[in-house]
Amino acid sequence: MTVNLFCFHHAGGTASVFRAWEGALPDGVTLRPVQLPGRENPAAALPYADLRSLIADLDAQLDDELAAPHAFFGHSMGALLAYWLLQRRMARAARLPEVFLAAAYAAPHLTRPVLVGNDIDSVDDLTLAHRLRAIGGLPEDLLTRPEWLRVLLGSVRADLRLCADHRYIAAPPLPMPVFVFGGRHDPLVTLDQLDGWREHAADAFALDVLDGGHFLVQDRNAGLLPALGRRLAEVAGRVPDRLAAQHTTVAPLRRVR
Repeated sequence: MTVNLFCFHHAGGTASVFRAWEGALPDGVTLRPVQLPGRENPAAALPYADLRSLIADLDAQLDDELAAPHAFFGHSMGALLAYWLLQRRMARAARLPEVFLAAAYAAPHLTRPVLVGNDIDSVDDLTLAHRLRAIGGLPEDLLTRPEWLRVLLGSVRADLRLCADHRYIAAPPLPMPVFVFGGRHDPLVTLDQLDGWREHAADAFALDVLDGGHFLVQDRNAGLLPALGRRLAEVAGRVPDRLAAQHTTVAPLRRVR
């Protein structure tokens, strides 16, 4: 029995953040990290003017991939993308994930985590870099490499604009188990904001509070992967058998016209 786990990364991140998960998931779970535009090759960035456009392209280009049993996992901004992708697919009666998993992001009806204000471009690169460093999202040695920062922070800014574009519109509750993970030392997202996902669950809900900060995906000591594995194992055992998918990264999006 196989469930494909589609993973959506944080703002400014890449699919490679999930590389360490390869081979570490429960039997029956296949890793499928999603690569957003302009990541491994920033020169190839395809900026999206708004969140709706990105969600529409995700839906169109992942549709065939989502024909088999699957799960969604989103970390930080990735949780927001996964949630609205799921809502779009619900609205058009497409196949839905067996389980929805979110980490380190406030429930969509609540105030979003704020790294910078709405005027993202008013914050200079060094200030933004220091704020990222303070929450564990940037290696310290990059602070002394302004030429690298300009490239890296381009995708961060583009993603933060998408997050700032988010406006919650009342939506149906999710008809599958909703499992949420958060770090008790996260400076951006409170436990109450994480528990807010409960309001979006029509099925089972659980919040796992871990001993980490915002970047649980990259912190091996936080215990995210074992906690995630336990939740996935609960679901994988009740999914009908399907042809196993390959362990491959979902390719960067192309604009759909």
